Amino acid sequence: MQQIYRSFPLKKVSDQVPLVVSDNYSGGQLAGETLVKSGAKRLLFISKAPVRNISAIREQGFFDYCHEHNITVAKFVTRDIANFVDDFATFINKNTVNTTFKYDGIFSDSDEFASDFYFLLTQKGINVPKDVQIIGFDVARIYSRQQIFLSSIKQPTAEIAKSSVEKLLSQMNQKTTTTASHNHVTLPVHFVKGMTTL
Repeated sequence: MQQIYRSFPLKKVSDQVPLVVSDNYSGGQLAGETLVKSGAKRLLFISKAPVRNISAIREQGFFDYCHEHNITVAKFVTRDIANFVDDFATFINKNTVNTTFKYDGIFSDSDEFASDFYFLLTQKGINVPKDVQIIGFDVARIYSRQQIFLSSIKQPTAEIAKSSVEKLLSQMNQKTTTTASHNHVTLPVHFVKGMTTL
């Protein structure tokens, strides 16, 4: 299948300024693969409008994985409003019968939205991860000792910082301008298991 994500523009200052990013497309694929291997069969992508830039790439990776493996997948995106979490709550209410939610595997392009969805599901009496598994993106922590709560796709932040500095120093020491292809570095992501997947 053609990887449509390549048509999404990445944020960059110019072709002469290094761009170091994590592999967001593979992160979306990894989320889909992890949910399926953990037993999920009806997958859902959730986010907040507008879904663009790296979020759109993460979404595309997730959907491409599902389509390539004939996995049932759907999408729900809230409105771009201050109380967007209300849209999540309405969606959950419409898709829940007693304590059974229509989907059993959820991926979000951010830990923030994944966390919102988790708390709304548990308020409805839905068991996470027994009945519904959730994966976010970023492995966000407030402090270094904080235990990982959400299962999530982790970006290699230390490696991104290191590679960015190395690219800039290398460019400063060169007399000629580096081409755009040599200024773009994509680093791998990996899955970090929390308490929201089996």
